[in-house]
Amino acid sequence: MTEPNTPFVDPALLDQAMLAQRRLMVSGPLDGGLAATATAQLLVLDGEPAEPINVVINSPGGPIDEALPLFDTLRLVRAPLTIDVLGRAEGSAGMVVAAAPGIRRLGATASISLRLNRPQIAPGTAEDLRRLADAQADLERSVATAVADRSGQTIDWVLDQFDRGVAKRGNEAVDLGLVDEIR
Repeated sequence: MTEPNTPFVDPALLDQAMLAQRRLMVSGPLDGGLAATATAQLLVLDGEPAEPINVVINSPGGPIDEALPLFDTLRLVRAPLTIDVLGRAEGSAGMVVAAAPGIRRLGATASISLRLNRPQIAPGTAEDLRRLADAQADLERSVATAVADRSGQTIDWVLDQFDRGVAKRGNEAVDLGLVDEIR
């Protein structure tokens, strides 16, 4: 229940208002539900490809495989894109931003990190675990290639960031090619 005199905006009305402005918000853990919603909104907005779309991101990321629909859709959208990181874009969210086309901007106090959370290992045979590890490594190399192509960094540098990277802010993020400018 809201406190008296506390403004409350219905989330559905907020989404409608943002979409009318050709904006969408990716806020919170980047799980399958959030990625699917953002992907659907992008596809609707891309129905008018000449009009720019603004994607605002504030996310700690999530499982890399659940972020892939958003990752792929951003790279397929025909409309001009601007990606604004307000707060943070970590892990899979940072990966999405770093590989996105268009203008990628970092808020004055925002940060971006490519360090990925690895999936939990399920029980199974040694052969099962090897296949899972190989599939994960192939996926990460594929995504790292897209990030490297967009950022100008090497694939090995990106893979190292997936393992050990720390948050980058301001001009450091620009110099590394993870974003284009500070907002």
